[in-house]
Amino acid sequence: MLLCRQAVQWFTLICLLGMSAGCASTSPAGHCLLPGNFAPFTPSTEVDEDADADDAVEHKPANDGFGSWQAMLTAAHLRESPEERRRHEEQLVTEARSIDAVIGLARMDQIGGRSAEAEAGYRRAVRLESGSARTLDALAQFYLAQNRVKDAIATYYKASLAAPDDTTVREHYALALARSGQVEEATTMLESIMDTADVHYQIGLVLYDRGDLAGSEEQFALAVRDNPDLVPALQLLDNVRLRRKQEFATALNEGEAQPIGFEAPKPKR
Repeated sequence: MLLCRQAVQWFTLICLLGMSAGCASTSPAGHCLLPGNFAPFTPSTEVDEDADADDAVEHKPANDGFGSWQAMLTAAHLRESPEERRRHEEQLVTEARSIDAVIGLARMDQIGGRSAEAEAGYRRAVRLESGSARTLDALAQFYLAQNRVKDAIATYYKASLAAPDDTTVREHYALALARSGQVEEATTMLESIMDTADVHYQIGLVLYDRGDLAGSEEQFALAVRDNPDLVPALQLLDNVRLRRKQEFATALNEGEAQPIGFEAPKPKR
């Protein structure tokens, strides 16, 4: 589990730093990842996993730059595989209720940009396995990739009820809460399943994605304080501090900010 998380941390770091470098030359003030502007949300259980496939509605994700880092890790760097699709389809011929095959086909549809078909597939998996935690988790991840954060949180809430001790579901649920702006709730949930340095690092990634450089700097600094050897946090902390300095310098040049103690000259009479 630790090795897996470390691998994801390094992959995430490389992608985020690469995107920051790429955006610096194409954005007026280096803004690459914009805030999600999600209001605090109280989990509800009103997600209808029994909806028919024909009722699935496509929701296009908001145009927020590069989208969430979770979505980037799960879909953006994948390519639809005809061989994998054929394997899942053949599996369904011999095992019509194979959850792995149903979810696999849904992911192929998601990667291929067929959002309505993907949602219908994920919902079918939920129905076939009577709302199991793993099928709800897959559906919630799809919602996050679509920027449907409220739907994701409601679905994770149901998944957490189905499997209260499933640490993977709790981690995903907490990160979705953080993405919606419920950082304190997310922190409390994560502290029960990982050490504090990892908690601050994960929260920092979400805030970084939302464009909250001040908040992410604070979280990365806390992560480094608790674990000075957490190199991805060190690298991102340096990156965030550099970006904040660049943005402040840009604001000064544009007359949008002034140094502390600065007084504008009084007009001559």
